[in-house]
Amino acid sequence: MAEASTVVSHEAPITANGTLFRGKHFWLSHNVPQRNRFKELIEQHGGHIRLFEKDAEIKIVDHKRRNLPPDTYSFKFIEDSIRKGRMQNLEPYRAGPSEARPVGASYIPTRNHKVPYTVADDQFLWDWMQKYERDSTASISGNKIYQELAAKVPQNGADPVPIPPEIDPLFLQLPFLPSSPEPEPVPDPQPEIPEQDIDTWIDRRLRNGRATEAQIIEALRCTSMDPDLADKVLEFMVAGKDIPDDIPGVWTCGDDRCVEGKETRGIQRVLEKHGAEAFDARWEYLSMARAAGLETETIE
Repeated sequence: MAEASTVVSHEAPITANGTLFRGKHFWLSHNVPQRNRFKELIEQHGGHIRLFEKDAEIKIVDHKRRNLPPDTYSFKFIEDSIRKGRMQNLEPYRAGPSEARPVGASYIPTRNHKVPYTVADDQFLWDWMQKYERDSTASISGNKIYQELAAKVPQNGADPVPIPPEIDPLFLQLPFLPSSPEPEPVPDPQPEIPEQDIDTWIDRRLRNGRATEAQIIEALRCTSMDPDLADKVLEFMVAGKDIPDDIPGVWTCGDDRCVEGKETRGIQRVLEKHGAEAFDARWEYLSMARAAGLETETIE
């Protein structure tokens, strides 16, 4: 298939000094801070912005976010390249893929050393604590019980039992309570969903049969390719309802006419309905989509 049918380009005239990114194709995540500023900087220096992630050579994201997709790079690559006057090596700016993390964990710092811990160690600590649980007069303040354990366990043995290096004093002040029936298991929190490209988003919804391809494409079209909003629109469409006309960020044909029209009242109406940021995103989407032949001019 010819590139013109799949690649969406939005190019700006190259200035005399705008050759830094000449011939390079960029994709900008919607989560990049000051996204419009970076878009303008790339175009001013000869780069091209792509609507679809798969059509870009360099995919720019906010490196501070978690669960980033693979082969993505920090927006600092753009800043440093322009500041230094030459395109930097991409590798130091690699941002994704993010390291895997356990389900439900909000933050787990990286260890700088290994702490071996075995089932036997766990059993040893359990047996040691049982006498304190059975003795209601036992002292459980501070780290005393662990200090006694440390004195008892040989520190130079081949397999020393790891002693917790730091125990929360508030935890140690809690009383030991008799055993009680096992509580109902609490479901694990859902893991954070990593950022994904539009193609992956479409494929997942086609595979689970949630909607037809035509419905998915229309939901993306009226939301300027915003997956979260498109999911909301799909709920209406799958239920046999019309696309809602009262949700900010969901654009009707009438809204599009106002965006491209010259009537001040119409422009003011959609600005109040969707907000300035969504207005700019819609203008950008329509310009890029029409340049690729994916949209036609809206006629009054």
